Amino acid sequence: MDKKQITDELVDNAKNLIEDEEKNISIFDAVSKALENFDGKKITRRMETAVKNALSDYTVYYEKEYGMYRLFIWGKDIDYNRRLSVLLGYDETFCYYKFKNEHNTCYTEGAPKRLAEAKSFIANPEKIDRIAETIIAYKKSQEEIRRVSDEIPGFYDVKEKLQIKIAY
Repeated sequence: MDKKQITDELVDNAKNLIEDEEKNISIFDAVSKALENFDGKKITRRMETAVKNALSDYTVYYEKEYGMYRLFIWGKDIDYNRRLSVLLGYDETFCYYKFKNEHNTCYTEGAPKRLAEAKSFIANPEKIDRIAETIIAYKKSQEEIRRVSDEIPGFYDVKEKLQIKIAY
């Protein structure tokens, strides 16, 4: 893999992250809007229905398990294996404040932060180049370790005795 291929892959991955985070933020905002009138009410399937109505293009599944009340969301452009998990709470009573500010900070704080970092990354070609060069240097060092290990009898025995951690 040459530097251009690595650079292109880094940029593509960042663009995919931006797309995913924008989608997650949008979906969570729709879920929040659908649930804002449930504050102080018992957590039931009515909440699932309200979110289904707000997100008609998606599958919404309500689950109460291990003392947690959650909604799972997938479909349309979100694969089941990458579904969103939204925590409604741990108590039978829904607290909108905790829902937004404690239970789902991955969407309210984390996603906007990851989105900003990915946009900043794409806007910084020097950083992309530096990371690509680091990846190339890392791969070269892996190749050298493999080459040397084949040339030195007992290399792995010595490595184990000295507890040298070499991952490849």
